Amino acid sequence: MLNDRLRKQRLNTITIFPDPLLLYLMDKFDIIPGKKALQQLIYFINLHVGRYKFKWNRFGLFSEELSYILDDLVFENYVSIIPENHFTKLRYYNLCLTESGKRYLEKVRIDKKTKRIISYVVDLLRDKNPREMELMASVHYIATWAKCSDKKLTLAFTYKLIRDLKPDSGFSKADVMNTIQDLEKYKLI
Repeated sequence: MLNDRLRKQRLNTITIFPDPLLLYLMDKFDIIPGKKALQQLIYFINLHVGRYKFKWNRFGLFSEELSYILDDLVFENYVSIIPENHFTKLRYYNLCLTESGKRYLEKVRIDKKTKRIISYVVDLLRDKNPREMELMASVHYIATWAKCSDKKLTLAFTYKLIRDLKPDSGFSKADVMNTIQDLEKYKLI
C-alpha cells in the first residue's frame, strides 16, 4: 500500500518534469550506446548549461543525479534500454527515445541556444565509441583542472594522470595525444 502510494508520487513527479534536454539529445543522437556514453555526452553539454554536477569515476565523468533521472525516464517509458549482443560475449545496452518520449518532446519548447549546444556535441561525439567519449571527457576534465591549478597541460602530464587514475583502461599515449589534438581542434582546451 505504502509502496503504491510512493510509486504514484514518483510517477506524478517525473510525468510533470522530464528533462527536455536529455530527451532532445536522445532524439538527435538517435541511439546512444549506453549509459556511460550518455554521461559523457551530457558532460560536454553541461559545460554550457551547468545543470548537473560531475565527478571523477573509473568509467569517466559521472553525475549521480543524471543517473537517477535516466532511471526515472526509463521507468516512465520516455526512454528505452535495448540490449545488444556484441561480437564478444559482452552485452551492451543502447538508449533511445520511446514514442512517449517523442510525443512529450513535441510539446515542450527548447531554446535555440540549447539546441545549438546539443547539435554541436552530437556532431563532436557521434562517430566516437563510448571508450573514446570517456577518454575525451577525462582529458577535458584534467585540462580544466590543470588550468585552474596553474599546471601546464602536456602529453606526459595528462598520460601519467590517465594511467594513474584509470590503470585498467588501456589507453595508450597515442590515444591521449589524439584526444588532446581533437579537443584543441574543437577549441575545448
